[in-house]
Amino acid sequence: MDALDSVTTWDEESGALTVLAVNRDQAQPLTLRAALRGLPSGYRVAGRLAIADADPDAVNSESEPNRVIPRPVEGSRVTADGELEAAAPPLSWNMIRLLPVTGAQVSEGPPTYPGRTGAAGPARVRPGPPGTRVRRGAPGSCARGFRGAHSAGR
Repeated sequence: MDALDSVTTWDEESGALTVLAVNRDQAQPLTLRAALRGLPSGYRVAGRLAIADADPDAVNSESEPNRVIPRPVEGSRVTADGELEAAAPPLSWNMIRLLPVTGAQVSEGPPTYPGRTGAAGPARVRPGPPGTRVRRGAPGSCARGFRGAHSAGR
């Protein structure tokens, strides 16, 4: 079983992609690599949030209520070849927001979500029961053309 799992949603109206990735490896960071070439537009990383802690037993408590929460992370990028690269720390949950490139500048910035404020997530993606995958639009429209791969230690 792979230690890195990911799922991608595609918002047909805005063209935005949201990649959710979980690294279950207890010791090793893993690199998520995903080919974005089959999609109708070039993409840039608009922001990334991760839940990770050096202590695998970390929990929120009365004295540390914000110990384990989503935090902004830098370092994700879309390569010139149109591939998403993001390092996922051990035992982490990661959300990467990608927006279509509207100009020549490709940059990374804080997460932004149309119609919603804060870092809670995309406006149209609703959490479901554990193990479910969220899809929007017609069957097959989620992550159309998306192919992901990952490798250890990069």
